[in-house]
Amino acid sequence: MKNWFKRIWNDPVGASIIGGLILFLLSSIGAAVVSYFGEERFLDVLKSIANLEIKLWIVVLVVVVCFILKGLVEKYGSYRYDSHTYSNDKAIYDMIVKELSNDGIIYFLRTNNFAGFSFRLSSLDELDDFYHSHLNDPNFEFFHPKLEEMRKKLMADICEFEDLIATKTFPGKYQDTQTVPPEWEIKCPDYFWEVVNKIHNTTSSICDNYDKIIKFGKKVIKLV
Repeated sequence: MKNWFKRIWNDPVGASIIGGLILFLLSSIGAAVVSYFGEERFLDVLKSIANLEIKLWIVVLVVVVCFILKGLVEKYGSYRYDSHTYSNDKAIYDMIVKELSNDGIIYFLRTNNFAGFSFRLSSLDELDDFYHSHLNDPNFEFFHPKLEEMRKKLMADICEFEDLIATKTFPGKYQDTQTVPPEWEIKCPDYFWEVVNKIHNTTSSICDNYDKIIKFGKKVIKLV
């Protein structure tokens, strides 16, 4: 139920519908109060409210307030840790920081050019070890829903990258080297750049999700 409401709230149309329902509810409450303490009937009061001329600046103000409230809910109405869930998430966060080093595999993925240039296959050992160590580990999950969403995306991107390396690259001239065949750029350039772009897009996504976990984790775990 909570996730269903969040999906609707994050959708602009859904948020507008919820805002309209809130306004209707407030109008109904106001009509009920006026009817209770006054002499007019509830439906007459509600009709009077419905027929009110609302100026444009009021509409704009209501929209702005709704967006502000939405931001406050997203910022302060988020997941709250207890001692157990905090300890679990901190352990997983520390594990990711330790096993995917920013100056190791992440730096390699950020900077390496896979467009027909050979690379050492052993350069990916850190990523391979991380992925296969935690792929089927039921304990390797965040309790925090946003962090867990980022973790799932990170693992999915690593899986796609591993598949691309396994199926679209081949041994190079020297031992422990691998490459997208450079001759493809001449023989089938469209396919060559399709493969290269897929690899680069995937490595970029891995690094982006890693950065998101690190930055968001600092806020909700390190500074909790």
